[in-house]
Amino acid sequence: MYGITLSFVATRSGLTRFEDHRAEEERNVSGIETEFGDLYNRATDELFYRRAVDYYRFNSSAFVFSVPFNAGQKPDSYVLGSHALFFGAGNKKAPAAVVGLLFRHKSFAERFFNFSTLCLKSNCKVNCSSSETDCFLLDNNGYVIVSEQHSHTGRFFSEVDSKMFRTMVEIGVYKEIEMFDYQSICKQAVREANPADYLKSPFSLLKNLFIWLWTQFSCILFDIYINSFHFLGASSSDFFHSGRDFEFAHGSDEFADNGKEKSMLPNKTQPYPCDKKFYLYEMQKMPSDEPITGDYPKCDICAEKYIIQPVPFTNLILVVMQAVCPCAAEIEKIVPKEIIYPGECALERLQVDRIRAPPNITCHNHHPEEQELKTCGSGWTIHPPNQPFVSILTISITVSHFVFIRHLLAANN
Repeated sequence: MYGITLSFVATRSGLTRFEDHRAEEERNVSGIETEFGDLYNRATDELFYRRAVDYYRFNSSAFVFSVPFNAGQKPDSYVLGSHALFFGAGNKKAPAAVVGLLFRHKSFAERFFNFSTLCLKSNCKVNCSSSETDCFLLDNNGYVIVSEQHSHTGRFFSEVDSKMFRTMVEIGVYKEIEMFDYQSICKQAVREANPADYLKSPFSLLKNLFIWLWTQFSCILFDIYINSFHFLGASSSDFFHSGRDFEFAHGSDEFADNGKEKSMLPNKTQPYPCDKKFYLYEMQKMPSDEPITGDYPKCDICAEKYIIQPVPFTNLILVVMQAVCPCAAEIEKIVPKEIIYPGECALERLQVDRIRAPPNITCHNHHPEEQELKTCGSGWTIHPPNQPFVSILTISITVSHFVFIRHLLAANN
């Protein structure tokens, strides 16, 4: 009826008890108790366990509901509700267990919209099933639990309507908490991949000239070696051709540069340690259960009304907004941003010793041959022949001496 598929009890020993509430035919299709036990087997380290224990100090009788971040991308997602059990005397209490329920998200959302259509007053104007209103169930951190659009489920509410969420922060529904990451990694671009050549100095031009002269000299020696066969009555053309005629097909080059394809060479990035900051949000305790009403500027030319009311005995709040403005809602994501230290602060940061793990002597993170690896080839450059030049020079001298001696013997005879 309510879409409950599983109930469980989790303690420090792990998932202690659970019971499957599905029908018999559904149990034969997939074992949800096995999947749930495989996913949530870390006992007190599980997120639902820690969230239930942490939220106990705000509301000791509340159930904490949560969904995965990717719930909106799955057609068959679940809602997890958990409640912490504390035992003790007075202020000396400790968490003993966490009880919970696993709901089908589809049934959970349908139940919510069915209740939202009920109205005790005859002139009730709020109806979440109407096209003129948008209704959301948000958790205590501002993430969407239920929405008319299933794709919103699991997303941060600022990614749906940033101005409405900013209004909720300004009126005190959520508290903005500044967080810092002092062990973050940033990336900077080393260079952009492009076909432009680098600037050459006069020394590099002299080097290229020397390479060109060396190459021409090698070609001359090779030509002398080939022409030496004329003394034997054979031409260089007879030496290379074996009497066969070859025809080569002239087709289109599949790899021709048409000027429209982008370079396949990725831009290089270099990671470096940095500090980042971002903002998280926590729902504040409201003075009463009465709804909060008002309006917010959705865009420059239009404003919409809203109603905000906490859901009793849960970590959820109900947000009802008008959907009459023609403009689209602005969105904003939680993205950590690098902290740029100005002037003396940057120098002071470099002098601060960071707590780092000692180096592992047995770890080999470098290989001498890694320096020879490059992301792009160097076939366009001119290099002097080393070993081929020596081989050609040796062969040419040997053959020239042999031909010269044979020519002298033939002349004497």
